[in-house]
Amino acid sequence: MCVKWTVTMLQMPRLVLITLLACIIDSGLGQQITGDSQDVTVASGSLVTFRCTVNNLGPTQKVVWQFVDHNVTISIGQDLQASSDKYNINSPQDATNQWNLIIYKVQLSDRGTYRCYVQGLMESLYLNHHLSISNSPTAPPPTELDVTDCCVSSGVETCALPMCRTVTPIMQMATIAGNSTCMENNLVKVLKCAQDGRNHMGCCIRSGLSPKCQRLCDGWGEAEGADFSECILSALALVQCFKVGQSTLPSPPTSVSAISIKTQIVVSWKPPLENADLVDHYKIQYRKQGQQHFKAINVSDIAEEYHIIPGMEQNSVVEIRVIAVSQYGASQPSNLLEVMIREPVNVGQKFMEVKDCCASKSVNANCLEFCDPTLLYYGGGPHLADKLLPCYTDIQPIYQCVLGQGNHTPCCDQMNIPSKCLPLCSGQYILTWDLTACLQYMPIISACVDEGAGVLPSSPKNTHIVPGSITHNAVTVAWSNPDDFALGQYYLVAWRQSGTDNLYWQTANVTLGTQYMITGLDAATIYDISVSTVNGKGSSLPEVILVIVTDDEPVASKPFNETECCKKKGVRTECLQLCSHEFRIKDINAITGTAIACFDAIEEMVYCSSDGRNHSECCKREGISSNCLGLCTLKPDEPLTVNFLSCLLYKDTLSKCFETGRAALPKSPEAITVMKRDVTSLTVRWSAPTGGPDIKFYSVQYISSQQYKDWTNGRSSNWTQLSKTADTFKTISNLTADSIYMVRVYAGNDDGTSLSSSLLTASTLPNPLDKEGQINWEAVWQNRTHCCQSNNFSKTCEDKCVFSYDFETPECLPDVYNMMMCATDGRNHVPCCQAIPNFPVSCEHFCSAQVSKLDAVDTLCLKLIPQIIACFTEGQGLIPPPPEQVRVTAYTSDTITVEWATPIANCNGTRCEYLVILMPENAEQLTDPGVKYIMVGSQLKFTLANLQSTSQYKVSVLARNSNGESLPAPFITVVTRQPGTNLITISQTPPGVVPVDTSLKLVCTGPPSSFKFAWIRNKQSISETSQYSSSLLKQDDEGLYTCKVNYTGSDGMAHEIERSIFVNIKYKPDPVTIGVTRRVLPGMNVDTLLYCQFRGFPDVVSWTKDSQALQKDSYFVKQLLHNTNNGTTTSELQIRDVVTEDFGNYTCKGTNSFGSGMITEGFDNDFPGPTLPPSNTTKSTHVSDCCSARNVSEECRDQICTYAVDINTIITNSNLYHCLAFFEDYIICGADGKDHSVCCETQGVNDFCMPFCKGQVPAHEEKWELALCVQHSEPIIECAINAIQYSPSVPMDVKANVHEDSVVVHWTPPSLNADKVLKYEVYNYRQPSMFMDPNQPQNAGMHSSRLKLDLPNIKKGDTYLGWVIAENHFGVSPRSNNYTVTVNGLVPPKPTNLRGVVAGNNVTLTWRKPPTSLAIKSYSIFYGDVSSTQSKKITVERSVYILMGLSPGMSYSISVAAVSEDGEGTRSDAIVVNIPGMAEIPMAQTDGSTGTVVGVVLGIVFFIALAVLAVFFIKRYGHFKSKDLGNTNVAFENPQYSQGPKVTGLPGEDETENNPYGYGRMREESELAHESSYQDIQPSMNTHGRTSFDNMTYDTNSGQGVDNPAMLKIDN
Repeated sequence: MCVKWTVTMLQMPRLVLITLLACIIDSGLGQQITGDSQDVTVASGSLVTFRCTVNNLGPTQKVVWQFVDHNVTISIGQDLQASSDKYNINSPQDATNQWNLIIYKVQLSDRGTYRCYVQGLMESLYLNHHLSISNSPTAPPPTELDVTDCCVSSGVETCALPMCRTVTPIMQMATIAGNSTCMENNLVKVLKCAQDGRNHMGCCIRSGLSPKCQRLCDGWGEAEGADFSECILSALALVQCFKVGQSTLPSPPTSVSAISIKTQIVVSWKPPLENADLVDHYKIQYRKQGQQHFKAINVSDIAEEYHIIPGMEQNSVVEIRVIAVSQYGASQPSNLLEVMIREPVNVGQKFMEVKDCCASKSVNANCLEFCDPTLLYYGGGPHLADKLLPCYTDIQPIYQCVLGQGNHTPCCDQMNIPSKCLPLCSGQYILTWDLTACLQYMPIISACVDEGAGVLPSSPKNTHIVPGSITHNAVTVAWSNPDDFALGQYYLVAWRQSGTDNLYWQTANVTLGTQYMITGLDAATIYDISVSTVNGKGSSLPEVILVIVTDDEPVASKPFNETECCKKKGVRTECLQLCSHEFRIKDINAITGTAIACFDAIEEMVYCSSDGRNHSECCKREGISSNCLGLCTLKPDEPLTVNFLSCLLYKDTLSKCFETGRAALPKSPEAITVMKRDVTSLTVRWSAPTGGPDIKFYSVQYISSQQYKDWTNGRSSNWTQLSKTADTFKTISNLTADSIYMVRVYAGNDDGTSLSSSLLTASTLPNPLDKEGQINWEAVWQNRTHCCQSNNFSKTCEDKCVFSYDFETPECLPDVYNMMMCATDGRNHVPCCQAIPNFPVSCEHFCSAQVSKLDAVDTLCLKLIPQIIACFTEGQGLIPPPPEQVRVTAYTSDTITVEWATPIANCNGTRCEYLVILMPENAEQLTDPGVKYIMVGSQLKFTLANLQSTSQYKVSVLARNSNGESLPAPFITVVTRQPGTNLITISQTPPGVVPVDTSLKLVCTGPPSSFKFAWIRNKQSISETSQYSSSLLKQDDEGLYTCKVNYTGSDGMAHEIERSIFVNIKYKPDPVTIGVTRRVLPGMNVDTLLYCQFRGFPDVVSWTKDSQALQKDSYFVKQLLHNTNNGTTTSELQIRDVVTEDFGNYTCKGTNSFGSGMITEGFDNDFPGPTLPPSNTTKSTHVSDCCSARNVSEECRDQICTYAVDINTIITNSNLYHCLAFFEDYIICGADGKDHSVCCETQGVNDFCMPFCKGQVPAHEEKWELALCVQHSEPIIECAINAIQYSPSVPMDVKANVHEDSVVVHWTPPSLNADKVLKYEVYNYRQPSMFMDPNQPQNAGMHSSRLKLDLPNIKKGDTYLGWVIAENHFGVSPRSNNYTVTVNGLVPPKPTNLRGVVAGNNVTLTWRKPPTSLAIKSYSIFYGDVSSTQSKKITVERSVYILMGLSPGMSYSISVAAVSEDGEGTRSDAIVVNIPGMAEIPMAQTDGSTGTVVGVVLGIVFFIALAVLAVFFIKRYGHFKSKDLGNTNVAFENPQYSQGPKVTGLPGEDETENNPYGYGRMREESELAHESSYQDIQPSMNTHGRTSFDNMTYDTNSGQGVDNPAMLKIDN
């Protein structure tokens, strides 16, 4: 602060003069910014430097850099306010008036105007620079701006309204702008609307507006109330800038909110309302309250929903705002938020509060582990997964306790938590999949809980329904005050209809009292009712949710009329007199005839007489026989089981009991229904009976469905009786999830009880923690690709499912369970998972193909995916997949015969055994009782015996080897035959498969007592005798024929049995289907299986690929499988060790005496990636089989297709000219299907014919066009033959190991043609992400036998797999054996160019950083006497060091090693230095290339050099004040043997445009750039008792320098 003085110079004391001068400088008088504005255009990724030279800067003033277009302060003085990865400030030490801005790796969003100014003088003392990016995209065209509505609401006068829309003609705008009176009153209002929340500063600067007018472009902080009359002339330019910004600049982010978590701030926002699609990133600006400038953080992921700022100061207020940035500019900041950084919550106290709350809610003692407030932040832990199921009923109260019993919904909503997750903020822990998706917001919810702690009120206590207050339209709820109830708090009573998806609660505020009557309810309706405490900060959670059912609408009762009841029941008129008590008590002889005549209506009449009441007590008292008591308890619609006529003797007594009971006993409850179902409870309601005496209570009984069956069969199972209730509803609790129950209700009073209501059948809901349908037995996936492609995933998730294990992405989370199921690839990995320490049992279903919906337990298991995936990866090459071709070949009334084939993998080298699985009809899971596992050894067929007849079974087989077992193959459902089926025999003539157009005879023989036969075909009778004949079979006659037999059994009764036979007919093969059972990654030593199926029973099935015969040894066609149970023939083609060339179109051809049929299917590469190695075997050039398969005529085949195709034979023999028609086939067969393009190019094959060199046919319209390639046929085929003879064989003994910071692969050269190898290609894949991140092959020279791989992203824990191939002009070798190597640690290679400069008994060491991407933590220097094996070790941080105080006359061996996170790397080549004796003269330097040092330096010369150095520093840097020099280094070295010490890097040596001060480039500068950072050059005492001068340190205790060399580098 400066004070104005009135002082004459003569009177002014010296002190006052000095102070005044300082004041003048500090107030900006005399400062100036020199230099010109720069307009720089560079490419993306470049480094840019903008210069700013400020003269006469006051001691308390600072230079500020600002990115104007984004309104971001970059730096204040040397202090960066924005990211140090993007910006730096450079102040050369010899030019302290420079404050140069460096921008690293510029991007499109960095373009714009950068301003350098003196703090406090931005409008008068500044310099602007502009940055453009070359090849920038074209900005969207300007859109018209219309802010008339804003202008009107802001009070803009009519004269200026046309300025609010840019469609106004420019001349009209110019006229308005020239009206100074109009503009003075309206300019600011118009422009404030036209800004529209965007930062137009860049355009305004480029338009040449004055600094004051620029304030109208980027916001309205200090602009309010200022005089902008000078800007009237710039109004048109301002409006045009605002118009351009409409299409290129985003509006501000919306819904910006922030909350503190400990010493962090969580900032949340939503995209801008306008131009959100242009947003490139967001900037969060924050500052401590009271500070002038904001710091900034870039958020590059525009999908990020919130961002955490760490490192805030406790008990401080932080101001925050957010800016949206596009490639063309930025929005204005959002509204300023203030966030208080509170002291952290006392975790111990909060833990005890939650424990006490859980205890008050009677939480099960075994579930108290969940009463941990720290779990709220992390969303639970996997170790709790097994305990979640037993604690299901306690989860809700526990969660409310963890939330502090407060409703935090307003806070969560303000923090932009999605609406589907808001129930978590109000205490509703709903176990659904949405819960999983909401776990990512747990940190915010936790912060809201902390913010609400001690602020939100406590819940009411003792909330209850006032007894007797429930009516058909009202109820009264009451409660007690909480212990901390305070003045100003009130209560919120809420209610809604239950049992629906209704989320709307009706509410009422209660400010006085603790009781409230809710009115206007619907009759016979179930309601939820809650009460919460409310204060100015929010509300509590309700203590409990009450559930009530309102009464039925009151109905006026009518006296019972027995006769009317009989009429309604349809009793005939002549029988109605029996519905009268007076008639029934007459003499028995008088009514017997009527009773007999009306016997058909007895049930109706007895029911009306008893009126549906329980008269049993009266009947027993009156001595009625037990055989007749059924008449006393007859219920509606129940059959009469009593002989009424035999009970007529009791007619008087019965009638008396009926009459008495109707006046005293209640009738049965009516209309019993389920009002609400839950996992462990059912709420039922009923209506009071119509008419009759008052009811004092109801009694509810229930029983499980299984117990009910026992009860009805007379076995002992009792109904469970609930406590009596006066309400017409009751909740039955503690039931089993997903179970069926029977419920009945009785009405009662002092005189007795009614008959039971009608029986209600109801089921509880499935437990969301249970696994529903644990295995989909109809779709057990045996192939990952097929599984992924069959699950209707999105394209993104399907790719992740097939190619990677990266399942935990937001888009794929809903499908993660099914993706995990596919990843098992048909194998059971549970044993591997069980071996993982502390692996929860509840997560084991992830390790096998058990299909289910995700639930709350699974959300905890998701954190174990990396360990589970490791089991999947390990199991791929060890555990067998399910057996192939599982089928039922025969079954009877008590047996099932099942057969299968060997699994496709992992059963050839290891012996596999098999388990046959039999599931009875009532079994749903493999763990159910009754499921049988039968170990059958290694056989491929088994008969299950002793089965029940006419029963349904499911049958499957799984494979097992020493490594584990597969999942079951798809289950087959079989229904065994009738018991008597074995009594029927069927004979077929002729037997077996019958050719078409042949006669057929079927004869059915039954038991001796058979008396009726019938043959059935397609549900139609085709014969009424025991025989069926067909004289001329057709294809359509194939199918199932059934013989039905009626016979007389030993019991004398007639029985019907049946038996079927499938008639198989041979005809021209008819293809049914073709497919691939397993799609695989090529080049990974994996097999696959293709299959095709025919009807018509072909004798031979052949396979071709791309119309060529299969000649590779890796093709294996399995034996035909004829299934006489359904008339199909299956052929399977196994392709071993699939490689790229195996992909193509495969044709399956079935042939028999009636003809042939074909079907084709594409076998495609579903795993795109780099070129993969060729197959392990080379095809023979004997091509006659290939020509035969391509249907070349016998003459042309014998003459030309011999050892190799010889086209010259055709040309020299005119009788064979017609064979040119097969030219395409000759070339395809002769070229052996490999790619010989390189050889063909050297032989001059033209481009049109070049596809033949790849085993492909050139594109052509007419076949004669291929004749153009006749002249090239010889080199094409010769290249193929040469590849066999001269291409290298496979590289051998390939191994790999980790060396230093990479992987080194070693191999032995091929045994054949090693001298002809031109290069080796080394392939590598990183696992387990091999499907998504393949690396291109790396080349090694012709004489190499090792290669260090270039793996820029290598890290500890990686596993690499790969192989090597050799290549020359003739072709490539098969791929070698695979190598596998796991990275257990990485260390740097050896440093290079180690050099030493001797100065007396000191040595200055310098070296180059090793070429590595590893982070170098430090260096280890090893030195010792050359005659000794011992050495000393020193750890330093930089690549220069001075060894001081060495012994004169000694020779030292010195080497250096770099140290990384994993340890010390390889030592450098050692150098030897000779320390001179005291009388020797300094001569030379040490060079690492020679390994020796010759020369000495007097010790005194070193100290003189130090003195010169000190003087140089004082003159150059002034008072040792450190300024940033960028990459300026000062080094001391002995460049020549004959010279003494030399100082390089001084002014004037290398003056250029980019180096205006002429500092020479030092020898180490390129080697050491950005490796070191030094502190200001000031003497200090460090903690080890050493005096540090600049960066040279001396040990004041020993006199030996131990830390830094005499080298200076100042980082910017």
